[in-house]
Amino acid sequence: MDGPVVAAAFAFLLQALAPQEKFPAEDDAWLRFKPGTWIENKITMEVGGETVVSVQKQTLKEKDGGDYLIQETGSSGGQDLPPHRSRQRVGTINGQETIVVEGQDYPCKISVAKGQREDGEVEVRYWMPKGNKYPLKVSFKQKNMEGEITAVVVDEKMKVGDREYECARLEGRVKYGLSEGTMTVWLNQEIPGGQARAEMTLSGTTGQVKITAAPKDLHVEK
Repeated sequence: MDGPVVAAAFAFLLQALAPQEKFPAEDDAWLRFKPGTWIENKITMEVGGETVVSVQKQTLKEKDGGDYLIQETGSSGGQDLPPHRSRQRVGTINGQETIVVEGQDYPCKISVAKGQREDGEVEVRYWMPKGNKYPLKVSFKQKNMEGEITAVVVDEKMKVGDREYECARLEGRVKYGLSEGTMTVWLNQEIPGGQARAEMTLSGTTGQVKITAAPKDLHVEK
C-alpha cells in the first residue's frame, strides 16, 4: 500500500473514531420538556365526500440522556385506538448546507435523528439554522412513508393553545404506500413535537385524500 493510500485510510479512521457532534437536547422539540408533557391533535380526513375526525395524543413518557420514549394514543368514532410507542434519539450533526428562503441565505447544520417505531425504523434529517428555532428543511423515511419538505416562509405566526408561535412553513412532496401527494407543515421547536399544523393531500387508486392535523390542547409538565 503506497503512502497516499495509507494517509487517506488513516484520515478516514480518525474521522470515524472522532466523537460526533449532537444536536443540543435543550433545543429538541421533545427533550427540552419534562416527561408527562403532551400534545393532542385533531385529525381530519376528507375522502370521497365524507369527513372522518379522530384525535391523536402524543405524550413524552420518559427520557434518558439523548434517548426518549413517545406514546401515541387516540380515538375515532367514539372508540379508543390501540396505543403505539416509539423510541427516538437526538440527532447527530453530519453536514452543512445553505437554505434560501424568500431570497435570504440561511446556513444550516444537518442533523440525522433515528428512531424505532413498532412497525420499523424511522430516519429524519433536519436542516437547522443558527438559533435552532425551527428546521428549514426536513426529509424523512419510515415504513410505507417518505418525503422531503423545504421552508417557503419563516416567522409565520400560528396559535397553539393560548400562545402564538413564529413558525417556518415548509412545503414539499410525500409518498404514502402507493399514493403520492403534497405536504405543508408549520414548525417551531418550542411546541411539544415541534408541529403547529400539518396538511397533506394524497392521490392514489382510490382518489384524493386530504388529511389535516391541528393541535387542540397541550400540557407542559413543570
